[in-house]
Amino acid sequence: MALRRSERIFKRNHRRVPNEISSIIIENLADNLPSLRNLALVCKDFAAMARPQIFREIDLEPEERVADAPVRTFSLVHRLGSLLESSAINQFIRRLHLSLKGTPSDEFEVVVRILHHLTALTSLSIHGPESGLFQEIETSPVGGTLKQLHLYSPLPCRWDFVSFKRMLLSLSRLEVLAVCGAPKFSEPGALLLPGSLKIASFACIPLDVLCAIGAGLEIAPLPSLRTLILDPLAIKQEVYIIWNGLRSDTQIIYKVHAFHSGSQRQAKIFAFATRGVAVPTLTFICHQSPWLAHSFFRIIPRLPSTVREICINIVPTSQRNYALGRAVRPKQWTQFDSVLVKRHERGLLKRVCFRCTKCKDTDSPKHSIFSYSSLYHLPPGISSLENRTILDVIEEKLPRSRSMGFLEVDRDTVFFEPTM
Repeated sequence: MALRRSERIFKRNHRRVPNEISSIIIENLADNLPSLRNLALVCKDFAAMARPQIFREIDLEPEERVADAPVRTFSLVHRLGSLLESSAINQFIRRLHLSLKGTPSDEFEVVVRILHHLTALTSLSIHGPESGLFQEIETSPVGGTLKQLHLYSPLPCRWDFVSFKRMLLSLSRLEVLAVCGAPKFSEPGALLLPGSLKIASFACIPLDVLCAIGAGLEIAPLPSLRTLILDPLAIKQEVYIIWNGLRSDTQIIYKVHAFHSGSQRQAKIFAFATRGVAVPTLTFICHQSPWLAHSFFRIIPRLPSTVREICINIVPTSQRNYALGRAVRPKQWTQFDSVLVKRHERGLLKRVCFRCTKCKDTDSPKHSIFSYSSLYHLPPGISSLENRTILDVIEEKLPRSRSMGFLEVDRDTVFFEPTM
């Protein structure tokens, strides 16, 4: 009888599954939220171990094409606010995505309270940010923890320049800043960025905003900035951007939109956006397209005078009709080959490298360094395929560059990684 009683006590107090095994199970299910939730219902031990993974990333944006999405989203905002008031899940939340589109004042107040509860947040993504939220971020605990900030404005918006600048400077540990949209500042001036910044991405940005960024870099250079991603909007007038504050070893990544029209205008935008950049290497990144060669035929003659090496990185995932047509238009490839050879013969181009890579951060598009530019994330419903045979096309269509020895096709690099 005594033996049976001791056995019952042992079974009650002893974990049947060792912590090491439990940890492996949780890690393997880290990206499977439904399975994690089910696992948390098995026992208290699993619940405690699964909770950090369940609440690691929270998305409060409504799903597209859902009629009652705003109501559901507001409900989620209130539920998260209530949970943060009544539990300790704030210690688990690492990534948060907010949407402020059409948010009424009472919902905005809940969002503010949520931010002030988050003591371990490392990545924040905001759809439709407002100047009022910039002020709240500045005074919230995230200033000492946030490492990534992603801002997306789908429509032209006006931001208060002082609030935006003060918010950025309050983020003492910020390493990645990704801004996508067309903000207009209430006041012109130099935009100072956090000294801890390692990656800065500016997509669909007016050139006058890049002027403010360049002026800020000249006043306060960023010794830690390793990667600058540029995808500027069309220009209305000629501008001059001062890039004196950039280090010569900064990795400049420029997104090219290879469309059937507008290549000349895009080349002009590129010239204004990169004029004054004093780096020896430049990286381009683009989708597969039948008009890829024509776009670069226009851009190559406008390269900054210091650039001697370029890398053209082509995304392997593409729309099905674009991929099938990429090898056509032989005249455009001949023109592209000619401008490369001409620049090489003048001593202005020593190496051209082509790659076809994936982006490693595709598991969380709203926290991507490319923000919402859909570079590695095609819109829902678009038929796509993944194909790296574009590298074969390049070797075939650029024979003169290949024969002269300065053309390189890199088939070994599979993942695109910005320099940190």
